[in-house]
Amino acid sequence: MDHKPHYRITSLVMLAWLALLGSCSLMQGDDAQRREELARLRLSRLQDESRLVFVEYTLKEICGSKDQTVWRVLGDKEVLYSLTAHVTAGIDTRKIQTDALVIANDSTAVLTLPHCQVFDIDIPNSEVRHVYERITGISNDLTAAERNAVLARGEKQVNATIKKLEIIPQAEAKAEIFFRAMLSQAGYNPARCKIVFE
Repeated sequence: MDHKPHYRITSLVMLAWLALLGSCSLMQGDDAQRREELARLRLSRLQDESRLVFVEYTLKEICGSKDQTVWRVLGDKEVLYSLTAHVTAGIDTRKIQTDALVIANDSTAVLTLPHCQVFDIDIPNSEVRHVYERITGISNDLTAAERNAVLARGEKQVNATIKKLEIIPQAEAKAEIFFRAMLSQAGYNPARCKIVFE
């Protein structure tokens, strides 16, 4: 799995980030050009982070069954696993376009961002536990391929849970708050700041 550098945005981290970005404060006055230059500078700094993580989840799943019930029957073999998945979602800041920020004549600031995405679904081997196994008759032990098939089903369950929890909409809601605050610190009226995902 590809693990790239990223930055996690929690409430406290959000305040710290905005304080850091605010180190390039506006000078006296409300000059439109200065506001725009400051906003673009802050966007550039964020792009250096590569990833901004707005949502983190730890999901626990029981896998080994068809239709996500408890038992998975492989002939006359039954097996059950529990697994823990660590999920992160946010914005890949490298995808923010150079013309993402548009300032209208009425000082409305429109920032267009890429949709949030799931960065990682990490299922550590240490958190995959063999809970139950029953082999009857003259059957052999489960093969590696059979076990892998059960765990693959568990990964599908994790993906289904991600959609059910609406992790992407949650991440985008937090991203909107973050970027609106960033534009506000650059000098724009929050009521005239619009964040668009596309």
